[in-house]
Amino acid sequence: MIHVEIYIARQPIFNRNQRVVAYELLYRSGVSNRYNGEDPDKATLQVIQNLFLHLGSQQLTHGAKAFINFTRNLLLNETALHLPPKMVVVEILEDVDVDQQLHEACLLLRQKGYLIALDDYVFEEEDREILLDVADIVKVDFVHTTQSQRTEIVERLLERRVRPLAEKVETQEEFCWALKHGYTFFQGHFFCKPVLISSREIPGHKLNYLRVIQAANQRELDLASLEEIIRGDLSLCYKLLQYINSAFFGVRHPIRSVRHALLLLGEVNLRKWVSLVAMAELGRDKPPELLRTSLLRARFSELLAQKIGLGKEGSEGFLLGMFSTLDAFLGRPLGEMLEGIPIGKEIKGALLGEDTPFRDLYELILCYEKGNWIGFEEYAGRLRISAQEVTDIYLESLGWVEEITRLDEAESASSHREGPGFAS
Repeated sequence: MIHVEIYIARQPIFNRNQRVVAYELLYRSGVSNRYNGEDPDKATLQVIQNLFLHLGSQQLTHGAKAFINFTRNLLLNETALHLPPKMVVVEILEDVDVDQQLHEACLLLRQKGYLIALDDYVFEEEDREILLDVADIVKVDFVHTTQSQRTEIVERLLERRVRPLAEKVETQEEFCWALKHGYTFFQGHFFCKPVLISSREIPGHKLNYLRVIQAANQRELDLASLEEIIRGDLSLCYKLLQYINSAFFGVRHPIRSVRHALLLLGEVNLRKWVSLVAMAELGRDKPPELLRTSLLRARFSELLAQKIGLGKEGSEGFLLGMFSTLDAFLGRPLGEMLEGIPIGKEIKGALLGEDTPFRDLYELILCYEKGNWIGFEEYAGRLRISAQEVTDIYLESLGWVEEITRLDEAESASSHREGPGFAS
């Protein structure tokens, strides 16, 4: 495992079809929202090193573009020119001093085929106005702006043929508003929020997948009942056999029946993988990133639980992460959906905000996912796990998600081809 000296996470950026076209890399050179006195240039260089030398862009960004924050020094030193323009978006933060020298450095990047994004752009700042001439994308903060400000900004950007990106979009209502008002790209966790529907509107096939999840998580596993449910759904049956026949499991001989597959998995893996397959089917009409987030949380939580000795072999941790997005998959409140699933009270309680042994673990995962390094430091201290160990586990989990989703390459590839994308 490659050990890094930086804490790094990623956040997806979507197009208007809710397909991922890029990931912003969230990073710090320490476990605070400041750089602890260290050179911020060093932090960016470490991210670049890990992205292109150690980890590879496929693992960290699934082959999509990476938004990377560049300091003034790195822009003037032409560091970005050492990176392939098809793989990065040069992001300039709002605290970078702007002058003619910086403008010329950005103009050179633009001429070389690089995309340039401006973060938290405000039109009233006249010294930054010259950057609009070289910007391809401008981020608009949906937390610190009003609707009237967002409307004015997007109109002015579109007039200048600059693509607006709505960031910190945390609800489906905000996403729909931004979509209606002409925003091109979207960043935030709105895709993990449910669009609530009546329980009577849940399609029958989704209810069947929910039955599979319920059956797989009974305290006393009924293998015959589980086999019967799976065999009754061609898609579920195929997906289960496809997964276990893959090279990921290293099974020497082809699996010929559902019962054979279930027996080979063993009880712990059976509960995890049946839940995984069913969740994949539940998410067929959802943004593909929702399943990837659910998988990442599941594996991240499982490995962290194993590390700190919480739960049985980390399996409870897997379910904690996996079911954290169940409301978004089914369009019903999470508490209502969890009522019918016989998982442990400690897992349910943690997901519903109760003080259980798994609550701190869940909060740590959410803080890391959002790049909330202050909150992350607090929960890592409570769980007595080092920040570096958490980072290594996160990167390992990303690799696992990449391996799993490689089994469905066609869908994954389309998520980066659908427009509008980031073609320069």
